[in-house]
Amino acid sequence: MTNSKYEDLFITWRGDLISHHASAQHARNLLEPLIKGGASVKFEIINPNNKRKTDLSLWWEEQIKNNNNVPNGIVKINHCDPQHASPNETGGPNIVYTRWDTWGPPKSWVSIISKEFSECWVTNKFSIANNKGESLGIPTRVIPYCIDWDKYSKATSKSKIVGVPSDNIVFGTTMSWNNKENASDLIIAYCTEFTGEIDKISLVIKIDAANADDANEKAKVISLVQDIKNLVGKPKMPPVVLINDVFTESGMDNIIASFDIYVSAARSKGKNITMLKTLAAGKQAIFVNSGIHNDYYNGEHRNMYPVNYVLEPVTQMNPMYLAIDLWPRPDVAHMMHQMRTAYNSWYVPNTSQNGKVTAGLLKKEYDTKVVVQQLADAIQAVSPKMGVTV
Repeated sequence: MTNSKYEDLFITWRGDLISHHASAQHARNLLEPLIKGGASVKFEIINPNNKRKTDLSLWWEEQIKNNNNVPNGIVKINHCDPQHASPNETGGPNIVYTRWDTWGPPKSWVSIISKEFSECWVTNKFSIANNKGESLGIPTRVIPYCIDWDKYSKATSKSKIVGVPSDNIVFGTTMSWNNKENASDLIIAYCTEFTGEIDKISLVIKIDAANADDANEKAKVISLVQDIKNLVGKPKMPPVVLINDVFTESGMDNIIASFDIYVSAARSKGKNITMLKTLAAGKQAIFVNSGIHNDYYNGEHRNMYPVNYVLEPVTQMNPMYLAIDLWPRPDVAHMMHQMRTAYNSWYVPNTSQNGKVTAGLLKKEYDTKVVVQQLADAIQAVSPKMGVTV
């Protein structure tokens, strides 16, 4: 018997569906339950970040193959930055479902969003908290990123990472190499706080490289990390292990499962699937307390270690953001303190139980089933009401 829970939903979804990128993962996580629940979903597949195609399931391959037979939806959802969106050909509601890493909506986005869209949906409360979204002049909603909580809360296969001693605690993160992800502050804090041969610790950084097959780019990143370590100028620094290769989604999950403690010095994040997967597994996390991280942390989660920050102009992110847009600058000294606290807490017996409690609380907001229903309710709310005039 076919599930018809969402049979009244008719949408066009524009965005990345086929790559390994977090946005594509998120789209697939949301749309598969909708379609299986009876929703009609027309795809407009784009790949604005030029990410490599992932290994899609047979079900997804079939959906994409048959996409030409699906009519345009009444509601269009542009799951992308506004500059990559397009109008709704049916004349119905045109939604932009996006995220930003700045303190408020990027100044260069405001006029586009206010003129071209019916509503703006964002991935975290922090983006529009305290009336930060008022400049958009249109309704806003929060529909967060989600994961299959039961899957990631169970023990999974771990990758054996070359260069990490078997007795080391693994601080781990995934990132693109840009100013937002802020690898320099992360490496400086880590290398300054910990000492090789004394602290049993390794930092693993999985780089989402723009050109993963380019040997010169890999060499450049390795050189940049060495330059950052030279700034610390300290003998016997702990290991920093870089992973530049491309993996399948399951391969990435195995790398993430090898992290004992998630860590990030990112100035802000509108989304963070890696951190969510780590928290679902009941592990600790260190993070700048802004963006989606601020949503995850409620002030009581004892296995989460927020880092203080101040605001500064955005640099090195043109054309996406302008200097007049502000974002957080982490307090590196506080990050060092939080790293040490998390490291020491790893040895405390009740840390594991604290992690399970936190995971149980977060499941209520970020499990796929919960967020898919939020999405369905939002689509229903903006859909034109059908009726018969007599």
